[in-house]
Amino acid sequence: MNNKERLEWKGLQGKIDKLTKQREILDSKLTKGDGDYEELAKMTEELAAVNDEIENREMRWLELAELFPEETAATR
Repeated sequence: MNNKERLEWKGLQGKIDKLTKQREILDSKLTKGDGDYEELAKMTEELAAVNDEIENREMRWLELAELFPEETAATR
């Protein structure tokens, strides 16, 4: 693994954490049902996009983790 990949791997967890918090906020708002239909529909679309982004970043994290298992073992 080169330095660029190592930096990407290290930064991914923070981005995943940030997106997870965003998902929790959206999920909470949707659970409360506050807002009109258009607002709820927009939040639902945003939640789907956040979930997709989390999945993509997690997959990339796993791809990079396979390149240097000795470092990823230390973070678990």
